[in-house]
Amino acid sequence: MRRSLSTDQVTALAARLLGDKHVQVAPVKTPGMETRSFRIAGGNRTGCLRIGSNLRSFHKDAWAKTTFGKVLPVPQVWDYGELPNRLTYCLTSWAPGRTLQDLTADEINRTTPLVFDAWTRLQTDAIDTTSGFGDLDPDTLAGPYTSHHDRLRAELNDARKWPTTWTEPRSSAVSELLERYETLIEACPNDRAFIHGDWGTNNILGTADRLTAILDWEAAGIGDPLQDIAGRFWAFWPPVSTCVSALASYADQQLGTLPNYRERALCYDLQTGISEITECLQDDELDFAERCLDRCLDLLGDFDDSA
Repeated sequence: MRRSLSTDQVTALAARLLGDKHVQVAPVKTPGMETRSFRIAGGNRTGCLRIGSNLRSFHKDAWAKTTFGKVLPVPQVWDYGELPNRLTYCLTSWAPGRTLQDLTADEINRTTPLVFDAWTRLQTDAIDTTSGFGDLDPDTLAGPYTSHHDRLRAELNDARKWPTTWTEPRSSAVSELLERYETLIEACPNDRAFIHGDWGTNNILGTADRLTAILDWEAAGIGDPLQDIAGRFWAFWPPVSTCVSALASYADQQLGTLPNYRERALCYDLQTGISEITECLQDDELDFAERCLDRCLDLLGDFDDSA
């Protein structure tokens, strides 16, 4: 069970952070999957208070504001720290708007070009202050891998630890997935560029005509930026299907002539699927692991059919 704070504890924390014992607290409609979020108001300020268990992710939000705040709407981080029971908190400025996955289909169509434009602004001179590939450490500004290919192959190392009780009954499908993924890695560039790591869906806020916030930089790192926008893996999941499909289709139109575009997009889709299967098997979520495997096979089939 996820650790959390009671309503009274959240209110007390909000009152302390804003310096107002009459603080107003309301849960955010669409909370992050790993954090609980609240709109808090008091002391002439309105902010977003998030409760989680990973201080490093909040540190990266602060890094993102410093790094991208002049070109992207990254909320200001006012405070973050540790709480009892291994919990953490982060207080940021409040941003209006709704998540992409909560917009209507018409609003998504109007917003998608803005999401794409924001993605292009991730690439700044700050890349020269970093090193390595993969998940970026906000203290050292280094990634743990020596190449993008090494980062992609790390998924294979995790997949080799999948329990045989799960892999053996579906050995043909698992083998096809892992073998095709390994082959596709060679189509991906080893150039260094910033990636958000979880772009879109519930991490971008907006209205029908503008973006108001880019959130949750925990997975930010160094790799191929195409993996932020070209993927269709989550198009099978109803809550995010419309916005994921719209962004991927727009990326196809704008970037489809890039070298190995289709192979790279498929590689990153399979990377997502393999990573999800690994997490599901660790958490004993066997049904969803099966759905993710099926999704990967569907994507492979679609790729082959359109070749």
